[in-house]
Amino acid sequence: MTYLMKKTSTLRNIYFLEVNNYLKSSFYILKDHCQILEMLEARNKYKVSKVNQRKKLEKISSTDILIIPPTLTSPTKVSFELNIINQFIDQGCRIFALCGGVYYLATMGLLDNKYATTHFFFEKDFKIMFPKIKFDCSKISITHKKVTTLGGIYSILDMLCILVLKDEGRAFAAKYNLFCVGHGIRKEQIKNFDSIKNSSKIKVLFSGHELPITLEDLANGMGMSIRTAQRYLRKEFNETFRELYDQYRAMLIEEYLAQGLRLQEIAYKIGINDESAFSQFFKKMFKTSYRNYKEQYLLNL
Repeated sequence: MTYLMKKTSTLRNIYFLEVNNYLKSSFYILKDHCQILEMLEARNKYKVSKVNQRKKLEKISSTDILIIPPTLTSPTKVSFELNIINQFIDQGCRIFALCGGVYYLATMGLLDNKYATTHFFFEKDFKIMFPKIKFDCSKISITHKKVTTLGGIYSILDMLCILVLKDEGRAFAAKYNLFCVGHGIRKEQIKNFDSIKNSSKIKVLFSGHELPITLEDLANGMGMSIRTAQRYLRKEFNETFRELYDQYRAMLIEEYLAQGLRLQEIAYKIGINDESAFSQFFKKMFKTSYRNYKEQYLLNL
């Protein structure tokens, strides 16, 4: 007589924390993809529920998962969220903090002296607010034990890929990824310098100058001495000439990529004549190689 082993199924309760100004689409993406998992006959069942200060939590299990979703702005205050997060921590649950949602874990000190990622848009402010955290925003995800931080507006999809791979295994993860025509777990976060703070002011600062530019060139253009220009940049931007100049060149690279220019043309236009030097500069600014960035950029068009 032949006995067939019955496939065991575990209910995974996924709680979606409704924080201030969160990205509404992320909740519906999560729900839709959990339905896709069921349709593809995943071993586990996934139930998605919202949780907020008005909705009382039922009994939490150690197999439950808390999602702190992406936010459009950096949160300015926390209240009920910390109490809810603590309840999940006490039960040993997995926690995924996405994009600006990382703020809540940072406020609690849970990421102190650890590496973490977030959307690069928040990177500069978060590094000032939370100096004990080692932010590396070139990474899509960083995990410490049961806490995972993720970067990017669409990090909800990366979170799902990580969850499926861990809970369902590599074979099913490949099946899921193929069905969704997805990218799997991305390795790097595409940095967008054009959306950084003061980007428009930085462009105005350097416009009208032929590249390469020196601090002396900039100072002469502003009718200042080099020392006065340095003080002005520090007061106006809180950054050095080199930091601002590198950001300006990175913004130009993004513009030229969008125009379809080749590597050699881009390098020449930003004042770098050596291809090796350009590659080093690119990796320094974008935390990935030119080739990897271009591949990811094309996927996101």
